Amino acid sequence: MDVLKAVLAARPERSLQVEELLAALAGLQLEVCICSPGGVGSTELSNFLTRDARLACNLLTDQDAMRHASRPPAGLGAGTVVVYLFGDPLACVASHYRRGHAHHQALKTSGRPDLGAAGFPANFDAYVARGEDLFGLERHLDSWLRTPTPYDVLFVRYEAMFDLPVATAMLAHICGQRDRGGSASSSSAAALAAGSSAAAGAAGSSAAAAAAGGGGCGGRAAKSEQEVAALAAAFAARKRPRASQVTEEQRRAMYGALAARMDALPPIFLRTADCRVLPLLAS
Repeated sequence: MDVLKAVLAARPERSLQVEELLAALAGLQLEVCICSPGGVGSTELSNFLTRDARLACNLLTDQDAMRHASRPPAGLGAGTVVVYLFGDPLACVASHYRRGHAHHQALKTSGRPDLGAAGFPANFDAYVARGEDLFGLERHLDSWLRTPTPYDVLFVRYEAMFDLPVATAMLAHICGQRDRGGSASSSSAAALAAGSSAAAGAAGSSAAAAAAGGGGCGGRAAKSEQEVAALAAAFAARKRPRASQVTEEQRRAMYGALAARMDALPPIFLRTADCRVLPLLAS
């Protein structure tokens, strides 16, 4: 929202419609900025937060150039919670081909505007056969992991995102109870919603991570623990099998090292402003 306002305000000539849109946006605060290489549930999470949690997220159309940015965006408001989704890299690519926008997506994630359509693999099998990371997925992940920012970034693994302990920790960070200092409440909804030792660990880890790097929610009203628990249960219930499938032979052909790196990361963690990794679930 902040980036969209800045882009509109910078136009040398502004129509009446643009002026009206700027006036409408003046009182709006971008509450959650969801970024990913695509194919890892960013639309699903954005729709859920907008509809069920009533939070303002960045544009699904990506007209603000933030949803698949190749590096953490600048100019975000102090109250914005930034979320980066990651997951199986080859399944991610398969998803883009299945939905018919592979080349268009690669232009965004690779950071290479010169990536021509003419030589781009026409289908998923051709992409795997070529064996080149044209989407820049490894560079995309590294940029989000290693670029210092004025804000923390919540990393969530797509394949674990709908598991109740992960969903609870995620929603507790995005919109859960916060104390006056902005850090997570010690009575985190994670322990209440999941009722397990892992979830109890998430409560303590979330509090420690937020205390070290700052919590989410900014100045807006936080959800209660009961509201977070209900939201997490509703989100976890939306889990479905992946529509884009990848064979084991294809997995052996490429992205093996990147997939192994992702597997070594926690399913949900806070990447602090100074690039430290703080897991939000007890191992």
